Amino acid sequence: MSNLDKNKEIRKKAIQIEKKINDSIQKLLNREDLVQQTAISSEIYGTVLNQLQQYMELLSIHFNLPTKNDIANTARLVIQVEEKIDRLEEQLLDLKDYIEEMKKNASELPTMNFIMEKKPKETVEIKDTSKRLILSRTLGKEQKVRRTEEGDSI
Repeated sequence: MSNLDKNKEIRKKAIQIEKKINDSIQKLLNREDLVQQTAISSEIYGTVLNQLQQYMELLSIHFNLPTKNDIANTARLVIQVEEKIDRLEEQLLDLKDYIEEMKKNASELPTMNFIMEKKPKETVEIKDTSKRLILSRTLGKEQKVRRTEEGDSI
């Protein structure tokens, strides 16, 4: 017998054994009394589990411990707060961008350039008198106002 024939024989035996095991498991599972016992046991287990959860909640109140529901509610609240913070961050970034754009647009306006630069007052000396003149601009007007340092308008 060659190795190939041995492998085929082993494979056939393995398949037969697997089929027998599956059939026996099916027979055990299809028993009516086993199904009824499992149903009764699962009902009892569910009842005991519910009672245990109720007792744990009562004990947690007395010992000031958080329950599973308390932790779940806290987690939901934390997630909601994180979402609100994210939305606020987005709004702040949008507001910052808007303010920067407004500054840029405002600096391009001719009247805003004059205000933003804060030019120092210009002084001019008159040759025939010892008085000095101060030249300044009034907002919204193109003409220059001339006055002496003493306050006399010219």
